[in-house]
Amino acid sequence: MRFLMRQPALHFVVLGAAIWLLSLYLEDRASRQIQAPSAAQITELVADWSARNGRMADSEVRAALVREEIERRLLFAEALRLGLHEHDPVVLGRLYQDAVFLGIDAPQDQLIETALELELHRGDDLIRQRLLERMRTLAVGPLPTASDEQLTSVFEQHRSAFSQPARVSFEQRFLRPDDSSETAWAQARQRAEQALIDGPQQADSDPFLHGSSFEKLGPRELKDTFGGALPQALMDVAATKEGWFGPVASHYGWHLLRVTAYEPARPAELENVRAQVVALWQDQLRRQRLSRYIQTLRQRYRITS
Repeated sequence: MRFLMRQPALHFVVLGAAIWLLSLYLEDRASRQIQAPSAAQITELVADWSARNGRMADSEVRAALVREEIERRLLFAEALRLGLHEHDPVVLGRLYQDAVFLGIDAPQDQLIETALELELHRGDDLIRQRLLERMRTLAVGPLPTASDEQLTSVFEQHRSAFSQPARVSFEQRFLRPDDSSETAWAQARQRAEQALIDGPQQADSDPFLHGSSFEKLGPRELKDTFGGALPQALMDVAATKEGWFGPVASHYGWHLLRVTAYEPARPAELENVRAQVVALWQDQLRRQRLSRYIQTLRQRYRITS
């Protein structure tokens, strides 16, 4: 022990190693933290979502947007920690373009290295998306082949989604209210009731944006095209109703309807939709694996505000 105490060179080596290990620890710790979205960034996320979806985001949507952004930041931070940006050809090509565009003063063969030193990859959305794709691929890994038991289970859970819904072909005559008031809607209904008595004529109805004849529409298409009570009311009587009937309300006004053809719903068989079931099973597996991976990242990283 006294011999070791009298070796200053050894002390220097040990101290240097300790400092080096400490620096590695601090560097790794710094690389394992991300910044949570700021209030301004959250406002921007909510505004973008509202613009895309045509409605205001509620508290549940807002929380989901924040969670998804944190997940993207976790994946991006992990991609940088793993050094994926230093070897990906798409990223390196983009960095070269960025360096040229910015007029970085460096020899041509050093532009990418200089761009990396300047961390241009952190502010490039295309690079960010590329690295997120790489990380999702790494997180999911290769998918196994689904067994018959697994496919049968997925099919049974989602049988209704694979079934062919009932479809109806029909004609309609539209009577539009003058405005959104209850009085206007009541007057339009009276016109529709009288038109039904007189016999619906194209000339006596108002023009409807989507036309007067429709072929093989299912419940979803009816909802998207008309809305209101019309989709359910039409499907309820489509198999048995003959001649004109109504009036039935959509989001736009009152309609008189006449069914011209009806195709009942057809239950799906696994063999007929096997490809779709395999795709759904694979999508579920990808989501599960990615969710587990992100959960491990949440445990490894510190999220700062």
